[in-house]
Amino acid sequence: MARRPAPRSSSSSHKATSMMARTCGGSEIRLRLMMVNTGHAEGAPIADLGFRNPSAPGLSIETFSLAELRQRVPLETLRRPARLEFHQLILISSGRGAQRVDFVEHPCEPGTLLWTRPGQVQENTAAVLEGRLVLFTEAFLPRSPGLRVILDAYDTSRWQLKPELLDPVDRSMCQLAEDYAAACGMAASPAASPPLGLELLRHQLTVLLLRIAALPGPEPTAETITAGSEIYVRFRRRLEDDFASTRRVENYATALGYSTKTINRVCQDATGHSAKFIIDRRVILEAKRLLIHTSLPVSTIACRLNFDQATNFGKYFSRHTGLTPGQFRLNSSG
Repeated sequence: MARRPAPRSSSSSHKATSMMARTCGGSEIRLRLMMVNTGHAEGAPIADLGFRNPSAPGLSIETFSLAELRQRVPLETLRRPARLEFHQLILISSGRGAQRVDFVEHPCEPGTLLWTRPGQVQENTAAVLEGRLVLFTEAFLPRSPGLRVILDAYDTSRWQLKPELLDPVDRSMCQLAEDYAAACGMAASPAASPPLGLELLRHQLTVLLLRIAALPGPEPTAETITAGSEIYVRFRRRLEDDFASTRRVENYATALGYSTKTINRVCQDATGHSAKFIIDRRVILEAKRLLIHTSLPVSTIACRLNFDQATNFGKYFSRHTGLTPGQFRLNSSG
């Protein structure tokens, strides 16, 4: 997906890439495992999860239960850290647990609705939860200003729905599942011809997302995207492209054709933080991912994130986290 590309890989000779394919639901998972020749055991490499629906090639949506997911994918694979390249909605119906997304624990219990977005890294605890998943890419959706408000967010969104809010969302998910089965030819009596069934499925997904967009703000929320947040959204897209190249607000402002004052204002409006804070948060997130999910030496991580020296990267990391890169890696491995 163009709006949230996966971080660019390094051409370092320390790295080799192995490819495997598995099935998530029915969607293909392509696992690109970073194997680093450092003499240390590989920890928990990130699997890049691309979307492909083998049951209906070309259909950029799939919906199934967490129970079905566990039948199709070994728990060992589910628990592996994975970077999504599609949107994932989970509505929990029973069980208690947590989904860890980019080092943040999101409690899950009946009535929890969790939206994980492309580019985020999650660690799954589906073994203790029941509910329904909806996977989709934006290519399946119609152009809609109302949808942009919720699709353009970059952080995980979590809602704990009260019964009066849960029921409409649950009904929409159930109807979407029925229409999905019909569109894929899995229903005993398809409700519509294939072209109409596809349009109906697209319409039902749109209805579900608009219902979610109308919910009271997710908890906790790091961003407030509105119809007037276009400049902020452009800044975030640019940040995803360039965070490993520059950490200067001035460079982003110049690239987007705005003043640094404007960039800071739209960031404050959307997040309550300055543009520099958002840039640093994104760089630190990637640094944490590389420290935990690869065995890359700190010096290589520093180079990948465009620090001229590992010591400067160490000072930067410590200033933002209170730990040195080595301490963070050691604490997380324990």
